[in-house]
Amino acid sequence: MAALLAPCAAAGVFVVVLALHLRRLVEGVFWNSDIASLPLIAGDVAHRAGGLARVSTANYASTFLFDLGTRWLPTHRSVWEGFSLAASELGVLLLAWAAHRAAGRAAGLVTLAIGVSASPILFFGPYLLRGPTWFSTGLLAATLALLPGATTRTRWLVVAAAGLLTGVNAASDPLLLVCGVAPLVGAAAGGWLLIRSPAAARVAAGAAAMAVVAGVVDLGTARLMRALGFRVVQTMPIGLAPLSRVPHNLLLLAHNIGAFGNEEFPRAPAGLLSVAGVVTVLLCALALAAPLRFLPAAARRRGEPGSLPLALFVLFWALAAAAVLVAFAFTTLPIGDVTSARYVVPVFLALAALVGVWASVAPWPQLGVGALATVFCIQSAAAVPGLVRYVEGYPLAAQGPAVSAFLESRGLMRGYASYWDALGITWQSGSRLEVRPVEECGGPQGRALCRFGFNVLTTWYRPRPLGRTFVLVGPQILPLEIADPPPPGLGTPAEVDHVGIFTVYVYEGDLAPRLG
Repeated sequence: MAALLAPCAAAGVFVVVLALHLRRLVEGVFWNSDIASLPLIAGDVAHRAGGLARVSTANYASTFLFDLGTRWLPTHRSVWEGFSLAASELGVLLLAWAAHRAAGRAAGLVTLAIGVSASPILFFGPYLLRGPTWFSTGLLAATLALLPGATTRTRWLVVAAAGLLTGVNAASDPLLLVCGVAPLVGAAAGGWLLIRSPAAARVAAGAAAMAVVAGVVDLGTARLMRALGFRVVQTMPIGLAPLSRVPHNLLLLAHNIGAFGNEEFPRAPAGLLSVAGVVTVLLCALALAAPLRFLPAAARRRGEPGSLPLALFVLFWALAAAAVLVAFAFTTLPIGDVTSARYVVPVFLALAALVGVWASVAPWPQLGVGALATVFCIQSAAAVPGLVRYVEGYPLAAQGPAVSAFLESRGLMRGYASYWDALGITWQSGSRLEVRPVEECGGPQGRALCRFGFNVLTTWYRPRPLGRTFVLVGPQILPLEIADPPPPGLGTPAEVDHVGIFTVYVYEGDLAPRLG
């Protein structure tokens, strides 16, 4: 166990560094409208007065339900800001417990060290956005590790509880069906084929029942959310990618995995011959080799108590990673740059899990894995300050406070801006400023501004008897930005002001009736 002191200490350093920067990191990330939209919609109960919440396919129903249920807490804003990250970290703890159960204490410690010391790309958004999804993957892995030795009563209680939580989160994020539910069933079936024991048969039956419970709860949650006024908008149709697009998807996937190993983001790619590049390659090699090494060994030891949990654990994470990799490579989902890593976080969790099991092989594999995990954790810790600077360098994060202060000083409390600017300002002002997202639209008559289509409440656009409203125009650096100047159909602005790189167009009356 001496070989494991170094990665544990390095992971401890990472936790301390992250804790010192966490407040700035969370505050910077919540200028992002994708993240700020979740608590804003949950915190505004206007949709109960006849309006609708229009949300994207990944609607995060569990996050909304949690936020709605905790609105009464005096510190609910801080609770909401930390909910998804806390769920992600709880999922890592469950993952480490499952590794310990499947392959021993050493495997659990290495898995925990790698999983906790996640690279910046994960703390940039995924851990703060899809926490319930990653929690569910850890929960399913832990459930598979628990079922072989559980009593009949415990087994079915676990099946019911895990199925309930998985179903709610699957209704929130369809990605969980690919990275969680399907690998659960596949691992249970594979474990039974490999081990052929009564315990394996019981696990297979439990996994099947859990999938059924999750499916029923998924449908029930969708009905509940619809009753609460939520409507899903298909913002990005997903289908099979043409073969010509597959090489681009694979290249983007390689960048994502490099970012998981600290080889890039927020800095430029360092290359495979850098320290981070070598660490990434070795982590991937160990993860790929784990099924080849441990599944045959589990089959040979099928009469021993620990063989089934090990087989289930390795199968689950191998199938989860494979399913996500195939889906990413051969569908139209991958868009943008390396931040598309938010769709392949299960690959990172699988790396932590499948690398961790090598620590159960003493002495040389354990020493090597311990050294590799130590270097990874140190690199992740060293990258945290750079991530904070990157987040705070985002134009809205850098100049948003000045924009908010200007608007409040002039009594301009309601207005409109692009999606990327509107919701961050609204959240960071504590909703004192009501900045609603709009987008460019129009037809033969020319340009116009329309109400934004998703991650909004329809009641946000109800006309009000207001003295003045404004349109905030930011730099044209992202899709969905609105052009400068605003469409002439809005009327002649009463005044035009500049705050840094932002321009504020002030109009008499409420602009809501003039929006498309």
